[in-house]
Amino acid sequence: SVAGGSLIGPRIVHSNIWLGVEGGYLDLKPGDVTKLLDMLLVAVGPLTILIEDVAKQEELLRKNIASASYIKLSSFDNKSLIAGKQDITLATFSDAQLKAIFDFAARNERPVAAHIMTAYGFRRAMQYPVSYMEHIVSDVVLNDAEIQAMADRHVTIIPTLVLGNLYAFDEAFPDFPPQYKNDFVENEVKIRREYWNAVSSKDMFPAV
Repeated sequence: SVAGGSLIGPRIVHSNIWLGVEGGYLDLKPGDVTKLLDMLLVAVGPLTILIEDVAKQEELLRKNIASASYIKLSSFDNKSLIAGKQDITLATFSDAQLKAIFDFAARNERPVAAHIMTAYGFRRAMQYPVSYMEHIVSDVVLNDAEIQAMADRHVTIIPTLVLGNLYAFDEAFPDFPPQYKNDFVENEVKIRREYWNAVSSKDMFPAV
């Protein structure tokens, strides 16, 4: 009714369950958060569809996008930027899996959004016809050619993880970038870091 104009309401563009791989982002076990989440997922369904063989999972994927505006992929980044100073290696999609997913998306006329926070994930995703990148690259400054390539292909950035990137500032760069060395920025980072450190461990994902 909203799309047809007979009912006033918001235009909602959404995905359904996002796609990832075992050991990648976000392969989150419910018990890692709270045992109650196991019971909640009985009602709301899984957090992630783990891709193994797209051809064998095609019917499941088709049901997943039945009411969705686009397909969201998560397992592009090969490391975590929000897990303290420790190195956490993440599994990523294989080339064969990505080709099969994008072929599936084309057959079903759905654009694809990619969860991207690292240069590795960005450069991998740019090898495929990604329409949207959710969040922003946080471990490097993209060069002019990379930005121009995004513009030429009309790739849209959805920078939704602003707080996460602010909290991860110290982790994202080996040294504080000199262009941000001023009293205002350093004080903001200090305030956010103090807040982050004050949050009880029981209120955070174990990896964070």
